[in-house]
Amino acid sequence: MRLLKSILLILLIFFSLTGCNEQQATLDGKAVKSISVAKVGDSMQEIHKPHVIYYQKNEKELKAFIEAIHKAKKINGVVDVAVPDYLLTLTFEDQSVSKYTLSIGPDNGSIMNENETNTLYKLPSFVIKDLNTYVKSKK
Repeated sequence: MRLLKSILLILLIFFSLTGCNEQQATLDGKAVKSISVAKVGDSMQEIHKPHVIYYQKNEKELKAFIEAIHKAKKINGVVDVAVPDYLLTLTFEDQSVSKYTLSIGPDNGSIMNENETNTLYKLPSFVIKDLNTYVKSKK
């Protein structure tokens, strides 16, 4: 009986710990497998090879990018969009892909879904510092 209780306790602890680690970064209900960051040149026809790729093991970075997308606020009206700084490519576990253009400075930034080119979103100030670090990283 004592052995059975010990085994049950160990299993309970095991499932508790593994359950905490399974909280994957998701966007639109899909698990994000990776996010790649590529610098954009003088035009959208000049996209460089990705210089950093974050995978599921980089949970903090993935969640920062996803939080930026979720918390960004739509800019109303007509906007004059310049060439962005970066192209973010999100690859999901089902192998589908979403792309976002990112323009970012030291104090502000904007993001646009490649499929919604008429809508620009302003990034919240609390994500700017982390995103600047993550997009410039050379992992």
